[in-house]
Amino acid sequence: MSDADPVSALTMSCPACAEQFSVTESSTCPFCGTEFAIAEAAASTPVGTESAVAHSLPQPSLGAAVLWCLGWIVFLQLMLGFLGGYSAAKSAHAVHHSLAPELLLYTPEFARGMLPWMAAAQVLSIAVFILVIPLTLGSGFCRKLSLGLPKAFHLLLALLGLPGLMVVAIGVGGIAHGDCAMLVILA
Repeated sequence: MSDADPVSALTMSCPACAEQFSVTESSTCPFCGTEFAIAEAAASTPVGTESAVAHSLPQPSLGAAVLWCLGWIVFLQLMLGFLGGYSAAKSAHAVHHSLAPELLLYTPEFARGMLPWMAAAQVLSIAVFILVIPLTLGSGFCRKLSLGLPKAFHLLLALLGLPGLMVVAIGVGGIAHGDCAMLVILA
């Protein structure tokens, strides 16, 4: 591959089978056998825009996305939750010797013992996403995810919807705790 011939260094995603492969002046997909006229496709694409022949980072498949979600839940949430629960229960038991183990969950010592573990899980989750998103999406990930300041209208809509969201949260909490009086107040 020479630097003078940019077509020989391109990769393409086959529209028939979606596999990535290196292309030449005239190429055939090695996976499904579809033939391409690469010079015509490259000539019809304006300079500076993404095309079918431009190299792009592979995006995760559904299986990879599910695997990432399960890994995030197991390692960053459950693992730290179990470690924090054990540590908090041990410190709560040191204060309340005579209390039954299932009642230790409701003590202030248990809540104070869980707090740093829960905070660590949240901070690690944010740190993992800050590291993984740029590596997965490449440069320009802010544009690809539409990250930016919201417009004033969007902020106004969010603020107008906040009281309704709070009422729904109170109602769900009332249903979960079996508090019928709370449901009458909301109705």
